Amino acid sequence: MHKKPQTWSRLPVDDANQALKSVGSGPLDVRLKLTLRQKDELAIRYHGNTLAAIDSDELESGQCSVEILIDKSVVEIFVNGGARYIVREIPASTEVDGLELGLGKSTSTIDRLEIFPMKSMWK
Repeated sequence: MHKKPQTWSRLPVDDANQALKSVGSGPLDVRLKLTLRQKDELAIRYHGNTLAAIDSDELESGQCSVEILIDKSVVEIFVNGGARYIVREIPASTEVDGLELGLGKSTSTIDRLEIFPMKSMWK
């Protein structure tokens, strides 16, 4: 189901969002490793709707891995290999934006970003 991945290292959030925009809105398997500075938060948005927020206080040393699986009507988010699991229905939207990440502080970094475009499991 995976197509050829695209991979980046050490990205500011604006560059990560440009990479996400370039692959479209889904289906996708997005994997990232990041370091959140103290009192920072990662927001995960899809079609303009916030799906999840991860706070630096929840993480050991501010580091975490996140996997985001997006299909036609559902998104699943795995934080640190499933230590936290989030599932959300994707609301119908006229928004053209797909997946977007938000960081509150410019000193927080996305250490690695992998985007795997996928074929839908639903025909």
